[in-house]
Amino acid sequence: MSAAFKPVEADLGDEVTFIGMNIQDDRALAEGLLAETGVNWISAEDPAGDLYVELGGIAMPFTVYITAEGRVVEKHNGPLTEGQLREQISEAFG
Repeated sequence: MSAAFKPVEADLGDEVTFIGMNIQDDRALAEGLLAETGVNWISAEDPAGDLYVELGGIAMPFTVYITAEGRVVEKHNGPLTEGQLREQISEAFG
């Protein structure tokens, strides 16, 4: 997953912040995966999965597009290709 999105993060790093969410997983295992894959995004936790459910998550990965003001503008359940991610970012914030 991280390898597919690293170019997007590198290209849009000044305009978009990527945040990974550890949902219902052991924090140490999640940190190990981040280190293994080289992901250097902010990593938050949702231990009970409450935020995931509240936002409408039904599949993983779950992508949520949030403005700097905190308004949810788009959501996507399931995997995305790099092209799809770029297109959705453009549509949500362009």
